[in-house]
Amino acid sequence: MGAALRGRPFSRHNEYVSSFVILGPCPLTGEVRISGAKNSALKIMAASLMVPGPVTLTRVPRITDVFLMADVLERLGATVSFVDDRLTIDASGELSEETPYDLVTKMRASIQVLGPLLARLGRARVAMPGGDAIGSRPIDLHLSGLERMGAKFVSQHGFVEGMVDRLPRCAHRTDSRSGPGLGSRARARRSRYGSFRGR
Repeated sequence: MGAALRGRPFSRHNEYVSSFVILGPCPLTGEVRISGAKNSALKIMAASLMVPGPVTLTRVPRITDVFLMADVLERLGATVSFVDDRLTIDASGELSEETPYDLVTKMRASIQVLGPLLARLGRARVAMPGGDAIGSRPIDLHLSGLERMGAKFVSQHGFVEGMVDRLPRCAHRTDSRSGPGLGSRARARRSRYGSFRGR
């Protein structure tokens, strides 16, 4: 294959982002291993908080957002190991109900842990990117569905705090399409007796 491979340091885990320089004209042949989707990986990582035992994911992309989510889970009390593309999360220990503000402000997807924490602990205190003013932002879609399932929320000092005794079954129609918002509610239904049907 008429190509030269170059790499440059990328992460704290000594990964390399590689680039191919093609010295053509020449035909290209071979195989490329495709990693899993980032957004799917982040949602499943958050959902692992509901499992009181190890969860192993494969073909997880080694990218910044995944490492940040791993840091969030570790700060919440889970143990995380990442070898090649194999990620193992163990949330069997005691978990914290509060997410670290410094990490959540770096990655909005950290709000994905809200539903799983409510399902597992019955309470959660999650930092909100942008401070106290919720307004008409995507986080509203997370909160509205969980409220329909019985959760109560207050917003103060840059955090949204939620509590719930149990998450009963409910049907909820959203006024816009939001994969993260629907996913947050669907994850919460899987524990604490809840069930959810989105429309």
